[in-house]
Amino acid sequence: MRADLLSAPLPENVLELFEVQKKGMVIFEKGTFSPEGVNLYVICEDELVGDVISTIKNVYRAEVIGIEEYSPEDSPVLKLSKRQFEVLLFAYKSGYFDNPRRITLRELAQILGLSPSTVKEHLRKAERKILEELIG
Repeated sequence: MRADLLSAPLPENVLELFEVQKKGMVIFEKGTFSPEGVNLYVICEDELVGDVISTIKNVYRAEVIGIEEYSPEDSPVLKLSKRQFEVLLFAYKSGYFDNPRRITLRELAQILGLSPSTVKEHLRKAERKILEELIG
């Protein structure tokens, strides 16, 4: 089954989710649907837990079921080097992976203070690590 969630009505304050993501690493990893309800799994930096909880409660009027420590081996993103993650996250948030792209490789490199070939190499290695983890 496929569902078109994009045409479903969104809460008026859904942009708050993007605002909390701008503060640091916040990954809305997955959602599960069952007869008991819908669960949203979020990974974030420790200092953002309070912001994430209040935003989820405010936007979705949700109840927090639990907070758990997250071990890096559970997510392919966390297998990246610090620099690979920074470049990948910046590229993603800047619209490099959008279609059409909102930023070019050269613009990314200029902002990051790196050569385009270095940025391309960080992105290529990060993508490969993630794909190896997901596809195997």
